[in-house]
Amino acid sequence: MVVIIGNNITALSLSRFLEMNGVDHRRITTGNIKDITFYCCDSADGMMALAAEKLGYTVEQKPGHGFSVRTSSHRYKADRGADEFIRSLADVSGAGNEAADAFSDILSSIGAEWKLSVQSGFRVNTSPSSVMAKNFMKDYSGFAEKLSGSEEWNKVLGAFVPRKDISLNTAAGYISGQVFDSSCHTDSLEHMAAWLIKNEDPEKVIKVSSFDDVVINEAEKTLTAGGKTLGYDVLIEASDTSKSRVRLMTMYVSDEELDTDFEFIVPDKADELGIIQMIRWSSGGFQRADIYYDESADEELIRKNASELLGGAAITDVVGYDELIRQYGCGNFAGWAFSCRDNMKNPVSCMKKDRIKIAGWGNAHFTAALLGIKELEKSGVMERM
Repeated sequence: MVVIIGNNITALSLSRFLEMNGVDHRRITTGNIKDITFYCCDSADGMMALAAEKLGYTVEQKPGHGFSVRTSSHRYKADRGADEFIRSLADVSGAGNEAADAFSDILSSIGAEWKLSVQSGFRVNTSPSSVMAKNFMKDYSGFAEKLSGSEEWNKVLGAFVPRKDISLNTAAGYISGQVFDSSCHTDSLEHMAAWLIKNEDPEKVIKVSSFDDVVINEAEKTLTAGGKTLGYDVLIEASDTSKSRVRLMTMYVSDEELDTDFEFIVPDKADELGIIQMIRWSSGGFQRADIYYDESADEELIRKNASELLGGAAITDVVGYDELIRQYGCGNFAGWAFSCRDNMKNPVSCMKKDRIKIAGWGNAHFTAALLGIKELEKSGVMERM
């Protein structure tokens, strides 16, 4: 028996994988997610594509419109690939060709190595020739700043990530393999989530009012939830409601459609506003804005500042951090944005065979699902069932 705790798309994906492989399992949930937050749908060649293949899901491929980055002085459109975008940014910002070439090279090199690592079962290349090994202790913002001191250059490159201390390896893997892969973006995640829920056996779903009500007896390998006590061979924890240093809110906005699939908005004096990252996007026919902010910032002030950055567009609804935690069963939405210190703990392998903890990957839904699948296969439970 495998027991999964979680509401998110990672938990749904793992439930589907186990069902496909005839493994007895249960998923413990507090309910379905209503307000799905932003995800760069890397359905062409990224993690979403790899997971969809394993789950028997076909992503409907639609023509994409690229993305954009808006600062107070310029709007950059990315519709011709990473190299062209970086070259254009270097020209406008004054960073120059040398900085553009160096950034593009590290982006593609780390991106290719990270993807190969995932495809090979998350095996990490530690050889002297590994580009990720060479850059293991470098942080992303420091690398970008070393290439150019241009404020515009560093603001735009910083717009891609929700943590200032993210490592170079993590950022480059994400930007090259996800942001610039963001094909078929509109509604893709919602459609896949709905399909996963529709194809889940309701008899294998246990509803609880709160994940805090779940009692785990690790010594006896039992779990009590929803008035039932289950024995388990493997427990997968895709839920962790503890709060993180980087928080998230999402807004519904009444405004005109973007001419790109999504847009990163870069405010002047972001530190003073308390905003780390802001993304405007479209979902289910609604204009949305996701805002990542520091735990020390006042949520009401974040709402006000974000509204102003949206040009005074009418805000029709705001889903705050606490409500998102309730829906997702997770509080560390930016958990995937590992720092160098985080990477030293080796987040792809620090798990017990019978207790797999993947909630720390936050909104990296499909990377976490693929990691969970790898750990399930390694545990031997697939052969025993």
